[in-house]
Amino acid sequence: MPKSDAKSSAMPNVHSKSELELRNLGLAGLCKTVKVPLPRAPVPMARRFVQIVNAISVEAFSADDLSVLEFAVLQFLRREVRLDQISLATRIGVDRTNIGVIIDEMESRGLVERRIDPEDRRARIVQLTEAGLAMHNRNSPQTKVVRDKIFAPLTASEQELFYDLLERMIAANESYSQPGGGRRRRGR
Repeated sequence: MPKSDAKSSAMPNVHSKSELELRNLGLAGLCKTVKVPLPRAPVPMARRFVQIVNAISVEAFSADDLSVLEFAVLQFLRREVRLDQISLATRIGVDRTNIGVIIDEMESRGLVERRIDPEDRRARIVQLTEAGLAMHNRNSPQTKVVRDKIFAPLTASEQELFYDLLERMIAANESYSQPGGGRRRRGR
């Protein structure tokens, strides 16, 4: 028997395994409908989806040079008039340091203002200014543009199913949704 035949007969036949078995082994197949090879697995697919959502969002908010996180701040402050900086950080999923940087930038642009919380002098209440409210109102219609672009390939019922499944996965794994969670520790 030639060497190549001996090697191939000793190798496990992964092609005979089902897609589910391969996925369980960490050997998921590739997505069949995307141009760039992408493993059909949660991490690479989620990462690619986040890239797409961010790119579409940045494009939508580019007229006001507004980042995705800055628009999230505007949205939460529009919904909840009295939010402290730490609660705001929790809502948009960033840590205390990053929310400080975001609020500093937005404050310098006149979009938000911070005040000491009279009920807890250690806390800072963040509020929209008139300019921030105007920017929120000007950019709010863009959220529909973003949703429409992202969900264009799906029917209305598929969109609802997507939201339902995503919400269920997030709720079941919420303990992992800490800002900075999953980052590799440096210096080890």
